[in-house]
Amino acid sequence: MVTAPNQARTNRSIVLAMFFLSGACALIYQVLWVRLIILQVGATSVAVALVLATFMAGLGLGSAIAARIAHKVGSPLRFYAGLEIGIGLAALAMPAAIGAIGTLSASLLSPDLHHSAVLGIEGLLCFGLLLIPTTCMGATLPVLSRWIARDAATRGRDLGALYAINTIGAFAGTVFTGFWAIEALGISTTNLAAAIANFAAAGLALALGSREGALPPAPSGGASDRTWSVRSVLLMGAAAGFLGLAHEVIWTRIVGMVLITTTYAYTTILATVIGGIGLGSWLGARAADRAEDPRRLFGLLQMGIGLGALLVFPLLMLVLHLAPDLLQAGVLGFQRNQLLSVGVCAAVMAVPSLLMGATFPALARAVTAGSEDVGGRVGRLYIWNTLAGVLGSIAAGFLLLPFVGALGAVQILAGGNLVLGIWVAGPRRGQRPSMAWGLLLGAAALVAVGTAGRVDLEDLYQARLPEGSEILHLKEGITSTVMVADHSDPPVRRIWIQSTWVAGTGGTHRMLGHLSMLHSTGLDHAVGIAFGTGQSFASARLHGLERLDCVDLDKGMVEAGSHWFADHNDRLLEQDGVHVFIDDGRSFLARSGPSFDAVLMEPLQPWAAGAVNLYTREFYELAAARLEPGGTITQWMPIDDIPPDLTRSVVATLASVFPETWVYLDNYDLWIVGRQGGPPVELSSWQQRLQQPRIAEDLIAIRYGDVPSILATMLVGPADLAAYVGDAPLLTDDHPFMEFVAPRTASGSWFAPNVEALLEACAAPLEGMVPPPGRSLPDSLSCCELGGLLARVNVAHDSGDLLAARDLARQAWTGAPRVGRAAGVYRNQTAFLANSLASAGELDAAIEVYRDHLQREQGFPGVALNMALLQARAGQPQAALETLESMGGELGPFGPQVAELTAALREQLPPETPGPPEDPED
Repeated sequence: MVTAPNQARTNRSIVLAMFFLSGACALIYQVLWVRLIILQVGATSVAVALVLATFMAGLGLGSAIAARIAHKVGSPLRFYAGLEIGIGLAALAMPAAIGAIGTLSASLLSPDLHHSAVLGIEGLLCFGLLLIPTTCMGATLPVLSRWIARDAATRGRDLGALYAINTIGAFAGTVFTGFWAIEALGISTTNLAAAIANFAAAGLALALGSREGALPPAPSGGASDRTWSVRSVLLMGAAAGFLGLAHEVIWTRIVGMVLITTTYAYTTILATVIGGIGLGSWLGARAADRAEDPRRLFGLLQMGIGLGALLVFPLLMLVLHLAPDLLQAGVLGFQRNQLLSVGVCAAVMAVPSLLMGATFPALARAVTAGSEDVGGRVGRLYIWNTLAGVLGSIAAGFLLLPFVGALGAVQILAGGNLVLGIWVAGPRRGQRPSMAWGLLLGAAALVAVGTAGRVDLEDLYQARLPEGSEILHLKEGITSTVMVADHSDPPVRRIWIQSTWVAGTGGTHRMLGHLSMLHSTGLDHAVGIAFGTGQSFASARLHGLERLDCVDLDKGMVEAGSHWFADHNDRLLEQDGVHVFIDDGRSFLARSGPSFDAVLMEPLQPWAAGAVNLYTREFYELAAARLEPGGTITQWMPIDDIPPDLTRSVVATLASVFPETWVYLDNYDLWIVGRQGGPPVELSSWQQRLQQPRIAEDLIAIRYGDVPSILATMLVGPADLAAYVGDAPLLTDDHPFMEFVAPRTASGSWFAPNVEALLEACAAPLEGMVPPPGRSLPDSLSCCELGGLLARVNVAHDSGDLLAARDLARQAWTGAPRVGRAAGVYRNQTAFLANSLASAGELDAAIEVYRDHLQREQGFPGVALNMALLQARAGQPQAALETLESMGGELGPFGPQVAELTAALREQLPPETPGPPEDPED
């Protein structure tokens, strides 16, 4: 026989268990629904803030409604069960309903409508869609508060435990969704699982509620709710909500500058904050009941939050000084990177988050003191806290970060916590300050003074840059932090966003534009997504495009790329017919009225959070709907840190929409070109393009000076696709597994396996292309022999086997000596091998490498010049002069260097000895 006290404890445990499920489901839905809605309305910072604000506003509305009716509810558990059933039913309909938002937006909104008007309309659609489930979610806490907090003596403990278990459930939902469920189950199945959990919570509530009698109506509070005592607590809750959500936004940005910004990193950040709040609420629940004045406890907690926030930058700088190499991308494997992520997040956010969680029990006890209307009071506290939190997140993202930066924002918000704490917990008139209050205030002042002017955001970036790097530009914006830096080894300029460099000089980004336009039938209108340095789009412009639309999420990225890379992107944004749109690429295509001849994309690396949205079948279908017949979509794909199975999935996904797909290997990256039908590709038109001076100059600069050189990098054509992709799963919006697989595999070296997988399928890459009339292509192109050799040169070079790389390059050149790329690769590998030998002090062996090359490719001045330089270095001036003289007059661009070296060598030789006098009769 179960006694009444035991039954009460059992019932309490059941209620806490079902509210744990409720909290888990709420965060699962927030992650899933926000992800799905952003796919429809765009991933701009404004759109993301709008969706999250709508979600939070719905919670506040539900709490407001519950605050008015909670005291009248006779059976809180049955009422709660109805709320959970409503949430579950709405969740089942949500994926289809969210898809309807995109359809309505694309069909009803004019492409010329101002972006702010579009956001306003889409915001209303989102609010209407989320209204029912979020209102139900917001009402759950006030309703259950009436059931659980019936004993005034343990009210702080009970309300704190209720809030804590719900928040810990949210932590579990975050980890479940972000680390496992979306990858393993997909979005729809995860959404279904959460709905079933809602129904399970409702079943527990109904079963428990059926055994209990109805509660008597509680007084509504009436005039007592309008007293200064209650209002002051509500103001405290609002201030705490404003500062707390603002802190979370700033912490996310700061940690994102340190950690590689994968979906796992953001999940870790969110889980740390939510878990800290949940644990803090649990620990603070009993302290709230023991506190003589819960408001004063709240004030001391706020001061602790301020002090903890001030320590954020010093702690990060300590990490930089103790282990700077840990912040270098690629140094650690996935497991260690995750441990680093957890450690950094815990160091930065754990203590303030714990203290934030402990504030709720204190406020709940203070606001419900002397009232039987527990549900109503808690509901009003939740309203003020939630809506103020929305304002705090907006203020942090749109005001503090762009205007005062992350460090300034931390100091301002920490100051707000300290002021709030002093106002609430400080000594009243005639009272002496307590020791705890004095210690906290003194410590905060010490930390503030100690960090002022001594910690700078630039320090975080400088610590992760190679030695000899110089930061040229660093700006914090609404969306992200953008940096431009010059590096000495290798000598390149790169542009960074958050913790990752995304583009730079010294590569062959310009091939994106050339390949896209060479494959395209039309040259009227193209759109480029992800501006970067602008080089990719600038090369497309050389082909005579009448209009080019450049789309990027981040205004700061466009500004930095256009200014600091102006000499590399032909001052693209100053050209007529070039237009810039700060927008999400998917959203832009969905709302665009005109059709395009080409879509060019160079998005973030596949492991970057959110990048997968530009790799899914739905996105390619959207692009196909906007392309003219014969139009192209061209996408960059790195393969050094992506396993072959994932590469196959990307190619398979694009090819499922564009059956005419070609895959090119450009050094260590792939260019994937899909074509929207149209006539066959005529290589004679390519040759005509390459005869245009500006195009020829641009391609020669990146060693693609002739059509066979371009074709030599093609490793898969339409006829080879089936053999290459096999049964690789497709990436979809519902199952975006790349975002989870790529970060786990990014620390491996996958270049060689990817190359072998491509070459294994390569049989007839040129099939379907029309060769130029009267001009024959090397047979080694049509069977992938030349492309395979050149690809394996990079594999051997990457593994450090320079001798094998040179021999493969020689074999490629021997088979196609007139192909510029084959000759260029052979010369480069000769130089790499010789330089390596020379660096090791083996000068004679290095000279022999050059001599061997000159015997095969006679008369090339660059190789001869390098050989002469080595001979001079080896103390063989006469041999060096003979090598230079053997070059004859065909010096090309090496003429000035040859003349300078010849003069220097002649000065080293002894004067000639006069010979015998000539016989005058001869």
